[in-house]
Amino acid sequence: MSLADLFKRATGEYDERLAEEILQQYINVYSPVINRLCALGVDRDDLIQELRIGLWKAWVRWDGRISLRRWISWKLRWLLREIERKAITRARRIRIVRLP
Repeated sequence: MSLADLFKRATGEYDERLAEEILQQYINVYSPVINRLCALGVDRDDLIQELRIGLWKAWVRWDGRISLRRWISWKLRWLLREIERKAITRARRIRIVRLP
């Protein structure tokens, strides 16, 4: 089922089962970003959990001014960029020094 079809089923109230289906679709869409983050040392399970929490927060804070699909997409993209920024910063701090 596509994201558009899933969001057609969504009401204003948070639905955990529907949210999990939507999350799986976003994981598929953002798999290149997720794989890049895992290569930077981010734990995949932790990343998926962060996305799950981000989806829930976005859904319950949605006020109806824009579509739920656009709101959640924007929030999850922002969250992935923040996680990537932190991972890159952390990776730059790690320096390998060879001792004689």
